[in-house]
Amino acid sequence: MKVFTAVCAATLTLTSVASARTINIINQCSYTIWPAAFADGLPTAETGFELAAGSSKSLTVSDTLSSARFWARTGCNGTGDSLTCATGDCGGKMQCAGITGQSATLAELTLSAGGQDWYDISNVDGYSIPVRIQPTGSYSKVGGNDSDAYNCATAQCAMNANSCAPELVKKNPDGTSSCLSICSAINDPEQRAKFSILQKYYNDPNTAALVCCSCGTGCSGNCGCYTSIQCLFGCSPFSAKGLGGVCDSSKWPLSSEGKPYPSYLKDSCPGAYSWAFDDNTSTMECSGANYDITFCY
Repeated sequence: MKVFTAVCAATLTLTSVASARTINIINQCSYTIWPAAFADGLPTAETGFELAAGSSKSLTVSDTLSSARFWARTGCNGTGDSLTCATGDCGGKMQCAGITGQSATLAELTLSAGGQDWYDISNVDGYSIPVRIQPTGSYSKVGGNDSDAYNCATAQCAMNANSCAPELVKKNPDGTSSCLSICSAINDPEQRAKFSILQKYYNDPNTAALVCCSCGTGCSGNCGCYTSIQCLFGCSPFSAKGLGGVCDSSKWPLSSEGKPYPSYLKDSCPGAYSWAFDDNTSTMECSGANYDITFCY
């Protein structure tokens, strides 16, 4: 791991707990970012902050933190709680209740007290900037399995967004580029206006539901895979099929370059999620670790 010299370091306590973990958010970018955090149990007032180039912030969190997402917002402007960002925007606010703007690469963690942690890098919505998760401290491998490449390993992704299919490349207001997922691209009016292939896929309800691994409109976007036959493509192809339909990325339409859409993300970042059910080659496990989340490693 690189030795990191912080220009400034601060500690933010997200929750007061007897047993806690530390998550270090590190900005190795050459520019300011505005990290965002969203998870069950995190106070809304403490889910967004500014982080200058070369600085870090330590977050103290519960060791039962569930479904936590961390991402970097870039190209931001605003004052007070008003903040508009080129990527990863949180509804024009400094604090976050989820991403509402352009897609961002996510660092995802679920912690378990005395048990198994899960963590991953996700490009399910698209890629923005390099992100890395590393276990730190006195952690132990799950089941003592030293040969498991996903056991307490580093999860990371860095790629050239401009290498994606033309219809996936999003030119951001700050002059940077992002690589959208096909689901994000077809739901972006600006991208659809530029690329007829996206409008074609968007206009076909079945194709739109398939590439987004969604239930479709038959159940208003809210269905259970094992209770509703109306679910078009919202279920995992790797689990026992219930009533609902499965999402199979091999059946997705090809890009304008004749390539599978997930391959643009997976070829560059093989250890990161490239679509919703990319679990088998993208999920890491560990026990009792603290974690460093580094942007622009």
